[in-house]
Amino acid sequence: MNERGFIYPIVLMVCLVVIIFVGFQVHQYVMDKQLLKEQVHHLKVDSLLHLAYADVQATLTEEGSLLNEKLSFSYEVGEVTLTFRKEMDGLQQFMIVAQLYSGETRRAWMYINVEQQQIEIYEEGTMGGA
Repeated sequence: MNERGFIYPIVLMVCLVVIIFVGFQVHQYVMDKQLLKEQVHHLKVDSLLHLAYADVQATLTEEGSLLNEKLSFSYEVGEVTLTFRKEMDGLQQFMIVAQLYSGETRRAWMYINVEQQQIEIYEEGTMGGA
């Protein structure tokens, strides 16, 4: 029988399937790499906030008060700035801005009890401390 044109279309279909599979795998690799990069930046900013939280606790125990102060803490991967915002019901509200040297920024708000000199409320995110 006449089967001369049978092999070429099959080869084209197999090549198309292989190219689609390889393209999908490359896309998945790029997406996973981007996700990992974002997670590393998130963890670095998170560690900056936790280091600043511990340093504020230490400053409170040493000095006793942070009222109307602007504090800055520098670390290996970035810088944290603590700014007094307002006082209400015996609580001082501070805004914390953690910034990596690569540019990523994250904000948190901290409420400190004036009488007991300890941190009462700690909020993170873009809408905290409203």
